[in-house]
Amino acid sequence: EQLMGDTLYANVLLLGSAWQHGLIPLSHAALLRAIELNGVKIEENKRAFTWGRIAVCAADSVHELINGGPHQESETLDEIIERRREFLVGYQGDKLAQRYLALLDRLGKAAARVANDDGLSVAAAKSYFRLLSYKDEYEVARLHTRATFLESLRAGFGANAKPRFHMAPPILNRGLDARGRPRKREFGAWILPVLRLLAALRVLRGTPLDVFGYTAERRMERELISEFEATVDTVIANLRADNIAAAMAILSHYLDIRGYGPVKEKSAAEVRARVAADLRALAAMPQRSAA
Repeated sequence: EQLMGDTLYANVLLLGSAWQHGLIPLSHAALLRAIELNGVKIEENKRAFTWGRIAVCAADSVHELINGGPHQESETLDEIIERRREFLVGYQGDKLAQRYLALLDRLGKAAARVANDDGLSVAAAKSYFRLLSYKDEYEVARLHTRATFLESLRAGFGANAKPRFHMAPPILNRGLDARGRPRKREFGAWILPVLRLLAALRVLRGTPLDVFGYTAERRMERELISEFEATVDTVIANLRADNIAAAMAILSHYLDIRGYGPVKEKSAAEVRARVAADLRALAAMPQRSAA
């Protein structure tokens, strides 16, 4: 938005970034010609494509241009945690947010005893949040019915724009697409009242009345939360000043769990295997003798 004056150019900017990374097997001239043939804001889209390339080659310069100074990690540990705590309150309620804070407080105290470094707590704060706030049916409904989201659609596309939602609800399973992911269906604006009702029912998440919670994917997501908490217990039990970097890497593994359906199942299996192996190595790591 700061570079182009509008977020509508985000996809073309990402296209330029992907091309610069060598991920698109087309020539520069062919892509620019495609933009021309599309016939919509040609010069602006060419500029967005170029900004995407620049963001790959000169990321610091782009950050400096946007922020008025060199790119830096602006959030403190407390800010990282507080922003996620606030999100979890909206996601499920204060009880889940307090569960999040309790684990981080316990880990933070253990880390403070062996090192003056927030890295382990930052890794845990990000990974634990990702696992707690898995995007299930209730969350999809909540995000799509937020006032800020709907207002952004009207601002970007006009008050008369007709939204279309593409989703793959398990109860309307249409099989898998060519990439092995659940095939999506299109829904019109009529689905919004249904989504609002579903968002309000998120208090049922994880209870016996959660009809979505019995699917294999939802069970796996809840298991991952428990496994992460057990992993933190193991890390705390074995934490020393000379292995805190290894502990940080273990907790960061969980950030690699992405996608939905079979894609998420595969990445979760890979992460579980890495975590198990690294936990064994952490426990077996010999303690360095004092100098």
